Amino acid sequence: MQGDNGLEIPIGEKESIRVKYVAHEVRTVEGTIYPERLDILGYDVNDRSLVALEIKGPQAGRVELENLFFQGLEHRDWLERNKLAVKFVLDDRADGQIDARKRVKLVLGFCGDDIPDLFHYFRDSAMASDPYLKIGFCRLAEPPASGEHIKVLRYEG
Repeated sequence: MQGDNGLEIPIGEKESIRVKYVAHEVRTVEGTIYPERLDILGYDVNDRSLVALEIKGPQAGRVELENLFFQGLEHRDWLERNKLAVKFVLDDRADGQIDARKRVKLVLGFCGDDIPDLFHYFRDSAMASDPYLKIGFCRLAEPPASGEHIKVLRYEG
């Protein structure tokens, strides 16, 4: 994400989203003990919208994957409500490219073999109340060695 081209996330046969890095571990809503943090904040190079990325590693079970969805949605909603403030504070890291008029996208990444059916149910339920909501799922490949890049194997939006 930090390279010149950003992270290329395929969304179809000939389409992709190119996401550039803005920040990681971004404080969002208040938690019970510590503030909640968004894993990675980026922006879509094509339409300049903010992109919230939440990720879970290969050891994530069902409870962690459910948490991934709901926590990601909560963080995306917080970003949507506060995107002007986020632009004000972090726009210089994005070379002035953040467009706060665009809706925030949510991308959930995990290393599992298949996208759980539960995710489709949760996404459909969330989108029933907000037809402009964009939630995508990325299947990530584990890096073969420490320090190597993670690859996106599949995206479903």
